[in-house]
Amino acid sequence: MSFCTNCGNQLNKETKFCPSCGKAVETAVVSAEKPVAEVAVLPAEVIVAEPVAKRRAPAKTKALGFVGMGIAIIGLYCALIACGETFMYAAMLLDTVYNAGAGEAVFVMALIFTIMFLPICIVGLCLSSASKKTGFTIKAATLGEVFGVIGCVLICLLLFVGFISLAI
Repeated sequence: MSFCTNCGNQLNKETKFCPSCGKAVETAVVSAEKPVAEVAVLPAEVIVAEPVAKRRAPAKTKALGFVGMGIAIIGLYCALIACGETFMYAAMLLDTVYNAGAGEAVFVMALIFTIMFLPICIVGLCLSSASKKTGFTIKAATLGEVFGVIGCVLICLLLFVGFISLAI
């Protein structure tokens, strides 16, 4: 009884090629009389994959990760500026003599900033996430996801402040 050294399939004595993998029997036959410690036979179901550390991310994936991170950073920057401007405007209008339309003005300002900057944060977040779905983890994509989420949260907080200013 002999086995194929390429796939471990059991072979008959008269076969010249392994019926499982097609390798020639002259160079691929291992006798069953040899000690088991010398021959390691893998079952056919085992798939040996290349280690992940040796694989490199394709250029398209890297570019997508960096573009996503860049857009997310721009969205976060815009969100920070929008929050600062809205909070400063709200403090200026609401701390001084209360005007009848001050709350509505803060709400409109928050709504305009939300409409302008929330899509930027979402696009950055989506591009960063899409680059990670290829199986490669790129630090830029992870940072893009983090910046995109922070930007989205700040924009939602801004909109919340706008709604609160309507109620005041």
